[in-house]
Amino acid sequence: MGDKEKWERRHLLVAIIGVILTFGSLIVGISGSPKQETIATSEVTSKPVTTPTHEITSTQEPAPTRETTSEQDSKWLETYSTDISTIMSDIKNVNDAIGSQDFTSLSMYSNRLYKDSQEAEENSASYDVSISLKNAKDEHEVSLPAAKKRAFYINKYANDMIFGNKIAAREDLETSAQYIDPFFDHATKAFDLVKDYKNSI
Repeated sequence: MGDKEKWERRHLLVAIIGVILTFGSLIVGISGSPKQETIATSEVTSKPVTTPTHEITSTQEPAPTRETTSEQDSKWLETYSTDISTIMSDIKNVNDAIGSQDFTSLSMYSNRLYKDSQEAEENSASYDVSISLKNAKDEHEVSLPAAKKRAFYINKYANDMIFGNKIAAREDLETSAQYIDPFFDHATKAFDLVKDYKNSI
């Protein structure tokens, strides 16, 4: 099976990734009513006018609370859904550019795939999910270095072709193909685990 076909065979992932969960709400309560003020009016024989003083009560702001595990799960799922959809879109653009031999566009799309994969790594690592989602998170994070490697060598391939270095370009394309299965194997596992999690709640 050719390089392009391998990616297209798995591109069905993008059509079914739609994980959007929202948990939690923020409730802010404000209590207390102002004191009424009364100002005495002066009589014909002038009397001192007194104005009651306001009581000053100090309120202590609550200490910030750490997000619950369910909130971390929810945010990770939203981020995962957005990031993997972006990556799959990048992959489609890369495949289309390879098929059309548009090396200028291929250089741009492969660079975008690398950057989006790097950002997805950083995003996922910033969350502390529950044990129920840990395996899905791990599989997702393991898939991303393979996507970056694929993007790196495809970018080299595109630039070598632009400058007419066809021998080096062929080697780059062959090297990039080594990262197709590792990415999709782990990405598919992550997707299946997320789906199982959704079905369990």
